Amino acid sequence: MSEKLYRRGKLSNFFGSNIVFRELEPVNKNLPGFSALKGKLGLRILPRKKDKEYVKVLSEMFRAAGSFSKIIYIGDTLMSDLSVINNFAKSGLFKTIGIITREGEVDGFEENENYIFSGSWANLPDVLVHIENKFFSVDKSTVVIIDIDKTVIGARGRNEKAIDRARMDAIFMLAKRAFRDISAEEFLSVYNKVNKREFFSITEDNQDFVSILSMLVYGGVLSLADLRNARSISNLLMGVETKNPVILEYAETVLQNVKTQNPTAFPQFRKAEFEKTIARADFMQDKTPVETLLSEEIMITGEVYDAALDLKSRGALVFGVSDKPALSSIPQEGSTLPPIYEKKMKIYGGKSGRT
Repeated sequence: MSEKLYRRGKLSNFFGSNIVFRELEPVNKNLPGFSALKGKLGLRILPRKKDKEYVKVLSEMFRAAGSFSKIIYIGDTLMSDLSVINNFAKSGLFKTIGIITREGEVDGFEENENYIFSGSWANLPDVLVHIENKFFSVDKSTVVIIDIDKTVIGARGRNEKAIDRARMDAIFMLAKRAFRDISAEEFLSVYNKVNKREFFSITEDNQDFVSILSMLVYGGVLSLADLRNARSISNLLMGVETKNPVILEYAETVLQNVKTQNPTAFPQFRKAEFEKTIARADFMQDKTPVETLLSEEIMITGEVYDAALDLKSRGALVFGVSDKPALSSIPQEGSTLPPIYEKKMKIYGGKSGRT
């Protein structure tokens, strides 16, 4: 029996079922979701993190969960996560402070309007002390919102490559069904080009769109010039002509879901992403070199794990958010796999370092 060098944990240890994915339908069925709230809030289109309506939906969930007046948001991006922080602050409903961590990008941590920018996950305990000394204390009137991907698992700047690898495992598995003689190196090169900010006006930074477009470009059905000249993803997909039945099926599925405003445009990809994500959790031996583990295996961020347990013990509602659709995180009926929040994973960092 191999020696255990790392703690293990599950996200449900602190979230419980208080988690929402892209669809904004809480796992906790005692809380209202987007489908129940959209009429009350006058919404027709499902908001994303960048939208102020996203905060309106979350606020209604929190109102149903209890009486809250303060929010701490822990995330990793200066785009979507910071948008949520700023929109909560502007709402006037909660005293709001965010923590954005990007490993190695700054020394220590810096205070900005509505958020603290930290250059190390190891700073998190000190940042939380700073928040309580300067802004407000944590108690039962506090909601602690924690981003899931690349924050509480696959920490950005430290372990995010493992999440990226799970995603590529899924995309490549689908691509192999479509192309008999596929070059992994060439396909990855195409994917990296399509996944650039240059094409965000078309892809909307949505991996459903990046995935299908990568396959279409790799297969010669579309060119990068087509992407540059396109008005929208639907405009691109409506013009797809190919004799490859698998690619045609993928493209038609995405197009139909775009037309019906289904938040999961490429379900085949998201189902595969879920399987590959679970496969990259706690699958290597503890004695594996740390550099290899951090690159290949999705691990819980110890500093966030410890903070979440501590804040929950002090009465805060700890609430998880993910911009991935539920299909990427929850098994379908008949599957023997656990949902991502119930999957036991190694914990890296935190109070006991690597163990």
